Amino acid sequence: MLVEIPETRQIPGEGFRRWFSDEKMDLIVWSRREGGALIGFQLCYDKNDREEGEKALTWTEEEGYRLDKVDTGEDRGYTYKEAPVLVKDGVFDSGRIIREFKEASASLELPLKAFVLEILSKYS
Repeated sequence: MLVEIPETRQIPGEGFRRWFSDEKMDLIVWSRREGGALIGFQLCYDKNDREEGEKALTWTEEEGYRLDKVDTGEDRGYTYKEAPVLVKDGVFDSGRIIREFKEASASLELPLKAFVLEILSKYS
């Protein structure tokens, strides 16, 4: 079940950020200000998928949708791990992800949950 991470780091110019996490997914949401209208989110899912890897669907008012895979920075042949980065990835199993999000988001406030579900349902 998604649980809010207290004292989430705020980045100037990015909007007010909230972060929710569980063992399978992370949800980061942005609003214009604390308690204000939502302007975007990033849903990171399949966190423990060793074959396909973690993926991230990002939606913002300004840019719309973006689907990425999380490149962990491992297995590059270096003696150190590089920083994780997002790289383009085009596969989104909407039925499964929506179903898993509904289960994980039972404890979220209804307007937040409804907002994310609406945006997820429109992505194809």
